Amino acid sequence: MGLLDELKKRAAEKEAQRASNMEDDARADALRAVALPALFRIHTNLAELVKQLNILGDESPVSLKIPGIGEVAGFQQGNYSVSAEGTPPTTVTLRCALRIAKVRPLELTTAGTSPTTWVDRLRRQDLPLKVLRVTDTRGANQKALVTIEGPVPVTLQFGVDIEHAALQLVTRNYDELVERRQFFNPADVTEPWCEELLKYVTRAPNSFLRHEVSTDVREQLRRRLEWEKHKKESIEETTETRLAASGRFKSLFKRPPQLKVAWRGLNWDLATHVGTFTMGRVSDCDLRMRRERVSRFHASIEFRDGEYHLVDDSSNGTYVRFIDGRGAKVHKASLVLNGSGAIALGDEAPADDPDLIHFVM
Repeated sequence: MGLLDELKKRAAEKEAQRASNMEDDARADALRAVALPALFRIHTNLAELVKQLNILGDESPVSLKIPGIGEVAGFQQGNYSVSAEGTPPTTVTLRCALRIAKVRPLELTTAGTSPTTWVDRLRRQDLPLKVLRVTDTRGANQKALVTIEGPVPVTLQFGVDIEHAALQLVTRNYDELVERRQFFNPADVTEPWCEELLKYVTRAPNSFLRHEVSTDVREQLRRRLEWEKHKKESIEETTETRLAASGRFKSLFKRPPQLKVAWRGLNWDLATHVGTFTMGRVSDCDLRMRRERVSRFHASIEFRDGEYHLVDDSSNGTYVRFIDGRGAKVHKASLVLNGSGAIALGDEAPADDPDLIHFVM
């Protein structure tokens, strides 16, 4: 490749990145236009709820699941406050506390570690435990009597998640001594939605969590975590293989057949690529394409059983056209790639479409 070709390649990459950044900014602005009014509505409703609860001194009965102890009843939820960051709010946080009405000894059972170590770990999760005495140190499980000496802080924090185009709720110590995340569509934040939220906060019967994002989006998030885990495992496995392979033993580790992928001046050699090759709209994908019908985690190319498999996980499917004229639509399924051809994400595309992904083996 000559100097001019190299400069053209770098310029094309820079232009593609600039266009992608502009699309990202436009999508982020569009999300904020919907999400910020939704957060303002959430803040207004929570602020009014907290005002009334503090006047009434209302305390809801609560049970809390604690690792090593199980479900502990007898807590009361109170001492509410709400705060917002930004104008209009970009983050809304509701805080309260769980107080146990009657302090009593609880049995803590630990596995593989001492009760004091276990208690220290729970204290770091904001549970104020005190060890009364260790009652059994024999065997794998050890036991101790403990008491809860003070309030357990609870937080519910709403914010905008640009990457997933959603509102995010992070709850801490709500019904378990853990941190949980849920995602919601900002357009769903209506008066009935807020009513269910207020019921959720006060522990009244509600359908609030039914307003989470769709099953498809949760499945995409699951796939993302799987890809990240697979990449990490592949990196670790490759490192161990390189350390083990030396001298005449290197020949035992067969290199995958060469499959090259090209898109908008960018090129990948999948024979040397670590882990699954991912394609979609989000920045975590190896090939990032921002088109309307392309899903966040649209498709991937995986090497298994000596072959490259195109795996679709999108809403609109993936189209493959081989050099010999064969064509196929892949939707929530996989297809073995061979020879050469072109891949279109989301819809069929003409031969001159700049977003066609070309492959050759």
